[in-house]
Amino acid sequence: MAGTTLPILPVQILWVNMVSSVALSATLAFEPKSSETMQRSPRRPNEPLLTKKLLWRILIISIFNLIAVVGIFELASQATGNINLARTMAVHTLVSAETFYLLSISQCIPSLFAYFKYRTQEIAFIPAIGVACVFIFQVLFSQLTFINPLCATQPLIAFLRKMRYNNSSV
Repeated sequence: MAGTTLPILPVQILWVNMVSSVALSATLAFEPKSSETMQRSPRRPNEPLLTKKLLWRILIISIFNLIAVVGIFELASQATGNINLARTMAVHTLVSAETFYLLSISQCIPSLFAYFKYRTQEIAFIPAIGVACVFIFQVLFSQLTFINPLCATQPLIAFLRKMRYNNSSV
């Protein structure tokens, strides 16, 4: 892409897809439906599945993710000079953005607010299980030494050491 260094390698994209499919998408499939689902009017038969509003939402979220991933990659690569560490941080940023998006569209956060407000609604905890699984997968992805050469990653502790070394020499 324009002769620049790739912020995320193909094997890392496969990892992100695996984590997203298993831990995030599956949680949405098993999440209880909103109580207002049956009160909504049905979609018109001639209405397209991808409406303009949905296309704008996809575009804005994609641009946000692109800026976040490339920004973190550039920041980390310039700060540390370690491309594998910068790529690891870019993958973590992308998975984190996907996780926050999951929480924004799931019933988990609204059910928590409703529970604390009315104390009668059940908490939709299934997305929290997915978030916990993603967290565990991501820690394993960057911290297990046998995965590092396979996925061209670096433990994040290297970033902390590098930043501490840079700050102590100033």
